[in-house]
Amino acid sequence: MGVTLQAGFLASCVVFGPMAMAGWHLTRNRVLFFSGSLFIVLAVSVHIFPYFPVLNFNPPALPETQATTQVPFMNDTLREYCASNLHKVEFTIPIKYQYEASKEGEIWNQTDWDHWDWSWEHEPLHQCKYQKLDREEALQLLQGTWIVIAGDSQARLLFVALLELLLPSIDDVRPQLFKRHSNFEYSLESHHILMEFVWAPYTVNLTRLAFSYRENQKTPDILVSGVGLWHMLHNGNHTQYGSSLLKLKQALTSLLWHPDSSDQTLTPQLFWMNLPTLSPTLYQSELKIERMTTQKLKLYTMELLKSEITGSRGLTTLLDIQLLSDQCGLRCTQDGIHYSQAIYRAALHVMVNNLLIVTKQTPIT
Repeated sequence: MGVTLQAGFLASCVVFGPMAMAGWHLTRNRVLFFSGSLFIVLAVSVHIFPYFPVLNFNPPALPETQATTQVPFMNDTLREYCASNLHKVEFTIPIKYQYEASKEGEIWNQTDWDHWDWSWEHEPLHQCKYQKLDREEALQLLQGTWIVIAGDSQARLLFVALLELLLPSIDDVRPQLFKRHSNFEYSLESHHILMEFVWAPYTVNLTRLAFSYRENQKTPDILVSGVGLWHMLHNGNHTQYGSSLLKLKQALTSLLWHPDSSDQTLTPQLFWMNLPTLSPTLYQSELKIERMTTQKLKLYTMELLKSEITGSRGLTTLLDIQLLSDQCGLRCTQDGIHYSQAIYRAALHVMVNNLLIVTKQTPIT
């Protein structure tokens, strides 16, 4: 092998040496020089290249199971992009309902709790492969989890969306779920999923709930909370609301610290529902018109951001009900506060896909 390489090297010198010398005399036609050089290089390479070690620029193909598996959330840049674009959602009325409305001469400018639909915008959906899970997929993903959604009427509507996703029908449980100011619990024993709604309209209610979990040393796997509407209506002091959020943040922080755990696992996964977009022109109450103004909403939102209980540096992951309701607009609300169920279905899938992203899981296919 060594002798062969030396012979090849000498051969190349014999060929390339005179060629290089001749090149200096071809100054009037450099194209001819380079064309001739290329031809000779290719000719010599055919003879001497087989004696050099082969470099393989094509890595071996992955096994079929690996090659066909999509893992879009493993890349840090893509994961950050996908997490930040989860709320890019569009709301529509399916064509068949538009047709029925046009036959009756109606205009779809009011809420229909069942007919509004939602979807992710095309670009983030294409890039991130967000999953709009069906019942079986959701049961598979959430198997063995304890889910608590605590808060006011907005939280209750998100809990309805969760039941709609996991149960074949919620007709049997709807009367119990909508009992005024009551808690509700449902257990899916087949998949070991426990779902709880906790009526907690004020921040102090959530604070007590978080401390109770800490004292009992039993914490949900997923805890979604959100309050502010009742405080705005019955109190209206936004700075007091901000102070109460700081106390709640302390209580929630205690859930994330496990002194007995060597890896200090962050459990549970915490989410926060912010206040919806308010539309005072649709209010039927004088008290709401007076106190639940768009200006007051801005003040409450600022207090939430200042508390850092949620947001980019926050303790919890934001389910941006305000953005989703704003994207749907007046056409999706009848009372200016509560919105079409499509808003809360979308928020639920935002939460589920966020869990997939932060845990770097492959979407269900």
